[in-house]
Amino acid sequence: MKPRHFQLSLVLSVALPALLLLVAGPVGAQEGLKIDKTMVATLDGLDAASLIGLRVVEGRVLVADALGHTVSLSSDQSSFRHAPPAPGPILDFAVRFGAPVFLTAAGNLAGNVDPAWPRGPFAACSLEIADDGALLLEGGHEALYLSPAGSAPARLPGLFPAIPLADGFLWTLSRHPVLRTWQALLLDNLGNRMQRVCRFSAQFQPEGLWLGPTGPEKELLVSSFAEGSRWLSLVGQNGRMLWRIPAPDPLCRRDLAWAPNGDLLVLERVDGRICLRRWAFQAPEG
Repeated sequence: MKPRHFQLSLVLSVALPALLLLVAGPVGAQEGLKIDKTMVATLDGLDAASLIGLRVVEGRVLVADALGHTVSLSSDQSSFRHAPPAPGPILDFAVRFGAPVFLTAAGNLAGNVDPAWPRGPFAACSLEIADDGALLLEGGHEALYLSPAGSAPARLPGLFPAIPLADGFLWTLSRHPVLRTWQALLLDNLGNRMQRVCRFSAQFQPEGLWLGPTGPEKELLVSSFAEGSRWLSLVGQNGRMLWRIPAPDPLCRRDLAWAPNGDLLVLERVDGRICLRRWAFQAPEG
C-alpha cells in the first residue's frame, strides 16, 4: 500500500464573531465572552476515522493520524510541510522539548524519549508530557508516571483522567467519595492529594470526560458532554472557572490545542471538510 499523505490548503482568514453567554460554574464563570473564530487551514484528504489530533510546538501545529502520518503547519497560516513520520502505526503522540514522542500501536515509546526511560511495552493508549519533560501514560488499570531521567515509572492505580504539570504535579478530576460531586484535584506524582482546587455543582454530571491540554497559565481545560451537547470549561489554578462555552463534537481525541498567544486551536468539520480554526477570546468591555 502506498503511503497516504496529507494535503493541506491554506485559506484566507475570515473572522466569525460569536457572543456567548456563559453558564455559571463552581465559583462563578465570567459572563459575556466574545470569541472571534478564524479559519487557519483546511486539511484535505484526511480520514477523520484515523485522525488522532494536533499538538503545538514552538508556534507550529503538528497533526498526526493512527497510521503514523504527520504534517506540520504554522499557526499563523504562513506555511506547512510534511513532518518526519512516526515509526509505524501509533496510538498517541505528544511533544517533548520541541520534538514528538510517540506511543506505538505495540505500546512502546519512540521519538524524543529520555535515554533513561524504559521503552515498553506499556498497557496504555494515551500519553501526556509536562513542561519539564515528565511523561504520563494512561489507559490501562493504572497510570504510569516517568519523571525526567527516571529509570522506572511510578504506578498510580485507577488514575484517569489526569494531565501532568511540571515539578511532579498532576491535574485530575474525581468524584467526592460521599457527596458524589466532581472535584478538580492537584496530586503529586505518587498519587497523593495535595489540594482540592474546586468542587463542581451537583448539576455537573459529565459524559465523555477529557482533560487538557493545559491552558497558557496551566489552567485545567475540561471537555465533556451534558444534555447531548459538548462543553468546554477552563478552570484556573485558584479554583475559579474562567469560562464555560459550547463546542462542536470532537472530530478526534485531540482536537484542541493552545497557540503561543493564548488562542485556542480547534479541529472542526466545516462544509464537509476538516479545518483548523483559531478561537480568539476577548474579555467583555467594562
